[in-house]
Amino acid sequence: MVTQSQPVAEARAAHSPAVHDAIARACASIAPAWPLDNLIAVSPLWPKIHARFDRAAAETRALSGAHLFMTPDDDEAPRARPPASAHAARRSRRALFLDVLDELSPPSEHERWREIVLDRTSDLCARHFDDGQASLVLSIHESLLARALEDLVEDRALASLHAHYPTLVDEFGDQPEALVAATLDELAIPPEQHASYLSALLFDVLGWASHCAYRRWSAEQRGQSDPYLVELLAVRAAWDLHLWRAHRSPAIEAAWKRAIAQWRTEDERARSDTKRSIAALRAAEEDYQRSLFAALASTERAPRVEPPAAQLVFCIDVRSEPMRRAIEACDASVATLGFAGFFGLPIEHVELGADTSTPQLPGLLAPKYRATSVASEPRALVARARRAVRGAIGSLAKGAASSFAFVDAAGALFAGAFARESTGLAKGASRAEPRAFRLTRCSDGAEIDANERATLAESMLRAMSLTGDFAPIVAFIGHDTRCRNNAHEASLACGACGGHGGAINAQIAASLLEDPDVRRALAERGIAIPERTRFVWGLHETTTETLTLSSREATEDPTLRSLSETLARATRHVRRMRAARLGLERLDDRALEAELFARASDWSEVRPEWGLANNAALVVAPRDRTRGADLDGRVFLHEYRAELDRDHAILAQIMAAPMVVAHWINMQYYASTVDPERFGSGNKTLHNVVGGHIGVLEGARGDLRIGLPLQSLHDGSRWIHTPLRLTVLIEAPAEAIDAVIERNATVRQLVENEWVLLFRITEDGTVRAHRASRRGVGRD
Repeated sequence: MVTQSQPVAEARAAHSPAVHDAIARACASIAPAWPLDNLIAVSPLWPKIHARFDRAAAETRALSGAHLFMTPDDDEAPRARPPASAHAARRSRRALFLDVLDELSPPSEHERWREIVLDRTSDLCARHFDDGQASLVLSIHESLLARALEDLVEDRALASLHAHYPTLVDEFGDQPEALVAATLDELAIPPEQHASYLSALLFDVLGWASHCAYRRWSAEQRGQSDPYLVELLAVRAAWDLHLWRAHRSPAIEAAWKRAIAQWRTEDERARSDTKRSIAALRAAEEDYQRSLFAALASTERAPRVEPPAAQLVFCIDVRSEPMRRAIEACDASVATLGFAGFFGLPIEHVELGADTSTPQLPGLLAPKYRATSVASEPRALVARARRAVRGAIGSLAKGAASSFAFVDAAGALFAGAFARESTGLAKGASRAEPRAFRLTRCSDGAEIDANERATLAESMLRAMSLTGDFAPIVAFIGHDTRCRNNAHEASLACGACGGHGGAINAQIAASLLEDPDVRRALAERGIAIPERTRFVWGLHETTTETLTLSSREATEDPTLRSLSETLARATRHVRRMRAARLGLERLDDRALEAELFARASDWSEVRPEWGLANNAALVVAPRDRTRGADLDGRVFLHEYRAELDRDHAILAQIMAAPMVVAHWINMQYYASTVDPERFGSGNKTLHNVVGGHIGVLEGARGDLRIGLPLQSLHDGSRWIHTPLRLTVLIEAPAEAIDAVIERNATVRQLVENEWVLLFRITEDGTVRAHRASRRGVGRD
């Protein structure tokens, strides 16, 4: 048995600042994964944008075995690698100590140490982070590591190794850095490989590491810190140290030395494979770009009426593109614009009767304002009581009784509600209903005055290049989803609204601009809104392709009724466009509408919609540049007029926020497709939700899953997403684009390291590749 005193362990960590740095670098290599109730798309490779895309792909392959490229066939276009078995053999990558141990001394004929470690670690994290079950646990540990080491002592399945566990409990307690330092030391990891080895350990438990990275990200937004990612790394390292001490022998030592010596060979193999694969990826991207540029250049533009009868502001979401095209085709007097679906409002929302808030803004941002739903006292009391009952029922269902027993005991009491859920009557009917909000600052809870409201409204209008030529009607159109029995429902909602519907943001945007005090203040700032202009709001439900203005506004005014009729015609057209993809082209309009609503309300439907699948490009330009072009629902469209942006501040905002969010979405779909085993969440029919909202397991064991379900990417016979890097087209002077790239390090890394592929649209409509040197000098 190896023993070591506590002071010696502390000294081992303290004398090596390099170990502290290696731990920091390893933890920084993990991207956050948002929980299910606030689920937004994130690039799982976000921490690697400081390196070229191909180099980051090779490094990720070497450390984790993840595949980041399509597999080319001799006679076919490149296609994504098919889903692999959860029990597939170890992929080509650097061997970890557990791999060597499994080859020479597995725990049994049918089990491997890697599976044991993953299952035990996942179970530990599920219990530790489960808010719903924490109240039932008698002994709550603040330290994940201390809890892990105590669990190991009590694990009867590992009785033969128990003699070694108390040593680690006594030796390290809750000192994660000391334990990690000891692991690196005793396994003789070369110092220059410390960060890489620790990163590989975190990749071994990528799902829970991503959850801990989210906790860290959220804490840092609040100016705080969170210890759990470092502790999880120590938990994973503890297993290596435990098993090394328990199984150490001349044969094990020799095999482990050979494995370390092979790391450089694996690195070289990964670089060689990547070099071949990147060529196929670039060929596929260039093929798509040619078709996109041709669509922009050759499509006859639909005639535009000046001034327009109405202006509709949609989210830049790719699902908005077919709807915008259909509306403009149905009525040439209607103009549409694209803007991030939170409409520039940095808010969180407190629903009626709720005690907590939900974010209604991109994950990159922290809320500045709080929008609180308000109502009469009786209605507020009823809402609060309903929430309390639902919470109590949820706790009972998850706790004292199993789900089946609970349904047997209480199901009859809620048969009506269950029927409404199953028929689609419970959700959606009220989401386009007007609400009342109180807008306050998050910092001090004070209500914002007219001047601050005007500042918020001005920022919003200038960012969407809407500062003049206002139509009689300007409508903000939020979007949302409708589906049942789907743990990943939030991923189908508005990512710019934190994985929630955008109706709240749309209504607040409209109400701000309807405020007479705000309009007067805006006029003093050079934005004169005609007295005749009305600001209204509506909702685009992407699952059923339903677009409605709020009911009160849609019925009061004849002009709005006419607009509502145009929207109804457009929705029928868009549904018809979607019918072939869904295999429903033989249905007439009425039957097709009914089928879409039925799919959205069907508890057994695993593909209610395909969300943002096949996204491929972002166009930042006036709508005139894309109006009439069939972009096949693959393009994010952001309104931008360079002539209104004299100091390039708006362009800087677009490239630093919407472009980054579009990249996150694009890379999440990319990674979930090229490697669904590592970066996808698996088969939706096998999902078990952890902690009510944290994430899902595929089945009852294994790691927390990140990324998208297989059904969001595959129709059962073929892939419906083509994994390409995001092509970005910006209509702006070259010097303006260069200035943004030079000033913003994140944008510079995305562009220079080819995580996004940047092009410039010239004044005559020509598309040219835009290159930026390290000194920020543009090249067309």
